[in-house]
Amino acid sequence: MTSRALTVGRNSYPVILPNIRDPRLHVALVVVSLQVLGQTVLHFDISIAQILIALATCAAIEVGIAGGALRDAGEFVNRARPFFEAVRGGWAQRAGDDPHTILRFGRLVTQLTAAEQLLSWAAGTLAEIGLHPADARAAARGSLAVAQAKAFGSETAVSIASELFALTGTSGTDERYDLHRHWRNSRTHSVHDPVDWKYHHVGAYALNGTLPPNHGQL
Repeated sequence: MTSRALTVGRNSYPVILPNIRDPRLHVALVVVSLQVLGQTVLHFDISIAQILIALATCAAIEVGIAGGALRDAGEFVNRARPFFEAVRGGWAQRAGDDPHTILRFGRLVTQLTAAEQLLSWAAGTLAEIGLHPADARAAARGSLAVAQAKAFGSETAVSIASELFALTGTSGTDERYDLHRHWRNSRTHSVHDPVDWKYHHVGAYALNGTLPPNHGQL
């Protein structure tokens, strides 16, 4: 990573630029390139498989952010002091033994596992329909599977990245730990592609059999 500063008025803001060899940058370039080609050159008529793979990659990034946030939260909690009431009640001598922390962590682990399994199911669906879907209904299966994985993965990432501060307490907001990067990453990556419309098309198909649109953003 390369660090520079952007000066606006009297304020200076750090800007971190990725290393050109960073594989995450390569993934981002592939995803953006596929979507731009589909929208401007291929008109989505022959690029449905590529678009779905690109969107599935976006879903995988969200789930990966969620996993990273939960991992960092767990490491922080195991180094932190417990809340005084847990100590006074004889329930915990360290934060990782606090019964409320354990419950909250277990809930987040369950959300992450569900997001991972949904992503795996979506990937399996794409493998089944292949690079050339047999018909519009087959293409819709792939679109809806990826939409569910992306929508739920996005919500899970934002939820875990926010809830981790309930696990770490105020000390987790210290800049030196940079835990807030998970929320910034998940929120920024998810808002360009609203999950409400994904759930709308999933519901329209489930309720009324309405095929989703083929415009590269589902």
